[in-house]
Amino acid sequence: MVCAIMAKHNQKLRAFNIGFTDPVYDESAIAKETAEFYGADFLNIKCGMEDLAEGFEKTLYHNEAVIVNPHSIAKQLLSAEVHRSAYKVCITGEGGDEYFAGYPYFRMEHIWRMLLGTGNEPDRGRQLLKEFCEKEAASEYAMWENSDTWDKYRDMLGYPSFIYNRAMGSYELMTQVLNKEALGISEEHNPENLLRKNYDFDYIKTLHPLNASRCISLNQLNSYMIPLLGDRVEMANSVEGRLPYLDRELVEFAGKLPPQYLLKTDQLREKYVLREAFESDLPPHIRKGKKHTFLSPNWDCFLQTKKGQELREDLLSNSAIRKTNIFDPKNSRKISLSREALDESNPLRRRLDIPMGIMLSLQMLHRLFIENKVSLNPDFEMVDRSPEA
Repeated sequence: MVCAIMAKHNQKLRAFNIGFTDPVYDESAIAKETAEFYGADFLNIKCGMEDLAEGFEKTLYHNEAVIVNPHSIAKQLLSAEVHRSAYKVCITGEGGDEYFAGYPYFRMEHIWRMLLGTGNEPDRGRQLLKEFCEKEAASEYAMWENSDTWDKYRDMLGYPSFIYNRAMGSYELMTQVLNKEALGISEEHNPENLLRKNYDFDYIKTLHPLNASRCISLNQLNSYMIPLLGDRVEMANSVEGRLPYLDRELVEFAGKLPPQYLLKTDQLREKYVLREAFESDLPPHIRKGKKHTFLSPNWDCFLQTKKGQELREDLLSNSAIRKTNIFDPKNSRKISLSREALDESNPLRRRLDIPMGIMLSLQMLHRLFIENKVSLNPDFEMVDRSPEA
């Protein structure tokens, strides 16, 4: 849609795309077809798992935060190519999924609500659930999860929430892996207490569930998507991203849209109002297709590379774990060994993928910012050049 608007204004477009060697995650063909439709000069950067592993340390250095999927590394590599092509500013699409309900979990949650409904709704929900799981297999665990306990915490927000469920699941697992005593982690830090600091649960319960999830997703946009997939990995290479979906007037308009304008669940269609509004401007494969969630191959693939194996041995060895004191040595080792012992198709192995990324990230962050503290020169004269009040 951004390309369509720029093309209408006769802009000479240069379109950049990051592609992966795994066809499940690669959207290069879609991107190329879209660029050709708008007459854009298209540059595709092929990114192998070894490239992601080599870019891990630089990305962590600039992000200064845990990354849960190597796609943040891919975005850093993409911005490096933009810089090499002598571009300083690029236009991207962050915000569209949060405001217009584009993520898979918006549809997942709607299906859950159907399963809790009356009449024919549960039957239709089960049928849609099967279709959804087949279509969104690549983004499972990262962007949705259909566990048997999906409705366990629905009383907290008034509806079954993927984000709340994931927070509780992560907390239960990570509190076993982390060294709670050394880090000062107590019951005070459980997801419910932390979420209550950011959201008024009583207010959330007054909203339509889709709007409640949109509201919660904006926190992820602010705290994860924009910094770790945008600003920090772009500015790491002196590139600035501009975000038209966060235009104030558009944001205010999107916030007032009723849920039925956003999702057509019977067709498993997301961002409905955008597709309708731009129908005549979109290429057929975009009008009829579904959102391709931007994810890279997972940490499992990452750790199978030569560099990935070196990082695992370096960062997750017994001595490295004991040195940082972030993790419980026994339990964290158990996670690594359990993952390796399971077949690649085993759901538990896939569920342990994100914790592996968290462990690698925290260990590298410790090395970059705790072990390697900046040395201060006592002879350096500090001068206050701030303007006088």
